[in-house]
Amino acid sequence: MTVLVVLLGATSTSTALADARAEAAAKAAVKKAAADFTAQNFGTGTRRLQKAVKACGPAKCSAATRAALLADLGAMQLKKGSADDAKASWAEAAKLRPGLALAAPFDVAEVHAAFAAATAASVPAPSGDFTHTPPTEAAANTPLPIYVEGGSDSIVRVVVKYRGEGGSSWKRIELKKLDSGWGGLIPCGDVRSGALRYYVQGLDDAKTPVASNGDPKHPYVVQIRDTLTGAAPHLPGKPAPKSCSESTDCPPDFPGCSKSGASAGADGEDSGEGESGGEGREGEEARPAGTFKRFWVGAGTELEFMSLPSGNDLCLLIPQYNAQGQTNPNAAQPANSGNFYCTSQGGTDFPSRADQTANNALCTAAQVANGTCPADGGGTSGGGIVRGDLRLYVSFDYAVTVNLMVGARLGATLFPYPGQAAVSDGRAFGSRFYGEARGTWVFGQDALATTGFKPLAFGGLGVAQFDGHTSSSVLLNPGGGQPLVTGPVNIWRNNGPFFLTLGGGVRWAVTDALAFVAGARVNLSFGANGMIPTFGPELEGQVGF
Repeated sequence: MTVLVVLLGATSTSTALADARAEAAAKAAVKKAAADFTAQNFGTGTRRLQKAVKACGPAKCSAATRAALLADLGAMQLKKGSADDAKASWAEAAKLRPGLALAAPFDVAEVHAAFAAATAASVPAPSGDFTHTPPTEAAANTPLPIYVEGGSDSIVRVVVKYRGEGGSSWKRIELKKLDSGWGGLIPCGDVRSGALRYYVQGLDDAKTPVASNGDPKHPYVVQIRDTLTGAAPHLPGKPAPKSCSESTDCPPDFPGCSKSGASAGADGEDSGEGESGGEGREGEEARPAGTFKRFWVGAGTELEFMSLPSGNDLCLLIPQYNAQGQTNPNAAQPANSGNFYCTSQGGTDFPSRADQTANNALCTAAQVANGTCPADGGGTSGGGIVRGDLRLYVSFDYAVTVNLMVGARLGATLFPYPGQAAVSDGRAFGSRFYGEARGTWVFGQDALATTGFKPLAFGGLGVAQFDGHTSSSVLLNPGGGQPLVTGPVNIWRNNGPFFLTLGGGVRWAVTDALAFVAGARVNLSFGANGMIPTFGPELEGQVGF
C-alpha cells in the first residue's frame, strides 16, 4: 500500500512539472512569435506557434494561454494567405476565451477586421427587458437601424449605447417612438468595417435606468461589412438606409447621417450629459438629432436709441428772401447743417412753412448779437443718446438646419416723427411700416432640437422709419412792442427708409415648440441724411410647428 501511494505521488508530481514546462514554453513561444510577426517571418512564426499548441494539448496549458496561442496563430495564417485556417484558429480561441482581443503587434487593421468577423459569433447575444432582434450584419458607412419593443410602462426614453470598430469609448443615440416600439439609427460615421457592439437602456422620468438589454461587458455584436451577404437591416415600415457615401438623405425625424453619436464615456455609463444620455448643460434636455420644429411664428418688440449731436438755432428755417432781397432757392429748409426738424408739442411743424412770421420772430444768436433779442431761443440740443422709435412686430422663421433660421419681421413703428416737413423734404420715411428679412444662427449642438439657453447671432436688412428727438424751448420776439413769447418744442433727427442690422443674444427654448429670445441690435439706417446708426434691445416669443 505504501509503495502504491509513493508511485501515485511521483506520477502526480511528474504531470505537474510537465504542465509547468508546457505553460512556460507556450508563453515563450508567444513572445518570440510577436517578434516574428513584426519581422514579417510569418512562416517561422506559424511553425513556432503550431508546435506550442501541440505541446499544450487539451489540458497541459491554461485556457488563457491556449487562446493566446491560437489567436496569434490565426494572425500568422492570415498573413500567409490561409484565411480559412485563420478563421478556424480564431474560432477555437474564442471558444476557450469569449471576448478575446488581439495582442500587439498582431492588432493591425487587416487582421483586426478579420479577427472581429471570425469571433463575433462567439459572444452570446444578451437578453433583457426589451424584445429585440439584433441585425446579424450591416453595411459599412451606412446608418444602422435599431428597433426594440416592450419594457415597463415607466419607460419614457430609450437609449442605445454603442462602440464601433476601433472605438476607444462608448457613444449613444436616443431612440424615438415608432409604431409599437422605439427606433433609431446609429450614425454612419460610427459604422465602420469590423464589429460594432451595443446595448440598450430604458429610462424613467427621473432618468434612472429601469430596463436594459445587455451591458458594456455583454453587448450585442453586429458584423459590419463592405459587402452584405443578405438583406440590409431596416426599421419597421421604412426602407433600408442608404450609404452616406451615396446619399445624405435620412428617414424623416431620424438621426443617422451625422458624423457620430454623443459620447457615453469609456465604460458606457458616462453619457457626457448624465446617465440618461439626455441631460446636457444644466437646464438643457437633449433630443434626437434632426427632430426639431421647422416653422416658427412669434411676436416681439424692439426699442431704438439714437445719438443726437449738439447745436443751437436748430428750429430756424432758411428765410424766403436773402439779404439782397432775392428769393432763396432752399427757402423753408432747415438752416442747420444736421437737417434737424422741429415740431410743436402737438406734433405740427414749427415754424410753419406756410407763414414765415414765426420764423422771422425766432430769437437766434444773430438777433442776440444785434440786440433784437435778449437771449438765444432758436432751439437747442445738448447732444447725447435719446430714445428713438418703438416697434411691435410679428415674426415668421423657417429652420433650414438645426442651427440656421431664415425669416421675416413685419410690424409697425410707434412714436415716430409726427410732422410733415421732413417727409416732404425726403428726409423722413413718413410711414409706420416696419419690414425686415433676417437670418439667425443659434449656437450649440442640436441647438433647435434641445431645450435650454443657447446664444445666437443674427443679421438682416429692411425698411423702416428712424427717428430720435430731444425737447427744447424757443423764444420769439413778435416786435411792435409786443411781449416776448416762449414755448416748448421737440427737435427731431430722421432717417430711412433702408437699414442693415446686426445683433446677438440668447434663445431660451422652454419646450421644443416654445421659445423666448432676448437680444441687442445695431442698425445702420440709410437715407437722405446719409448713414445714421441706432441701437437697442429686442424681445420676442416664438411658437414652433
